[in-house]
Amino acid sequence: MSTLQIQNKGIFITTSRFTKEAITYAESIDKSLILMDGMKLTELMFLYNVGVSNVQAFTIKRMDLDFFEEG
Repeated sequence: MSTLQIQNKGIFITTSRFTKEAITYAESIDKSLILMDGMKLTELMFLYNVGVSNVQAFTIKRMDLDFFEEG
């Protein structure tokens, strides 16, 4: 038998920024409320490759010291 539990959690996402009042309100209420602004959303999109594509890749090279050894 399972019991239904009501959770008081939420997330608000914007591509812009939240006002100081919105941030203050979210921090002041008893419920767990997460505010995700455009910068955090973009960061997560890049991190998890969601809605983004590679435009250019770079190759980083290092010296092969074995090449210069005599013998």
